[in-house]
Amino acid sequence: MKSIIDEEENSRDYLNGVQCHVDNCIYNEQGCRCTADRILIDPHHAITSQDTICATFQAQ
Repeated sequence: MKSIIDEEENSRDYLNGVQCHVDNCIYNEQGCRCTADRILIDPHHAITSQDTICATFQAQ
C-alpha cells in the first residue's frame, strides 16, 4: 500500500495500481483509488473480465 496526502492533509492508504470506477463504493477515493486493505475478486470460475465481481464492494 502507498500513502498519499489529500487536500485536507489527512493521510490515506490506497492499493497501488488498482483503479475503482464505482462511485458509490466506500473504498473508492477521489481519483478512482481503492482504499480497501485488500480486495477479493470472484467468482473463481470466471472466464472473462465481465464475469468478475469485486466481492470487497460496500455501498456508501
